[in-house]
Amino acid sequence: MPDNYEGEKWEKEVLSDYYNKINKAQELNQKIDKAQSLIDNFEDKISAIKAKTKSEISEVKVKYQQEKEDIKDLIQANKDKIEQANNDINKLDVKLDMELKDIIHETILGMREVAEEIGLKGDL
Repeated sequence: MPDNYEGEKWEKEVLSDYYNKINKAQELNQKIDKAQSLIDNFEDKISAIKAKTKSEISEVKVKYQQEKEDIKDLIQANKDKIEQANNDINKLDVKLDMELKDIIHETILGMREVAEEIGLKGDL
């Protein structure tokens, strides 16, 4: 026995009171452990939700960025087609001008022949 043991004091104590206090303390510790586990799980769930949200946002941004790029490519392709069409129009204008000049020149030559035949010779 310890030197300061007081036997009479312990004889009067009710052990069930100590047992109940120990039980209550154990129950409280279990509740604390459960609460801490809930807190930890909650934080893990929040982190998972944040990570999922970040991933989804990134996927959506990539999707719409790709769509924007596709539209820009389409616009550029159409601009290139328009430029080519304008070049073709310019080439046709040059060809038309040349053909009209040829027709006018041939017409003038034909008129000279007719003019000479009817006696209207000139210096054209």
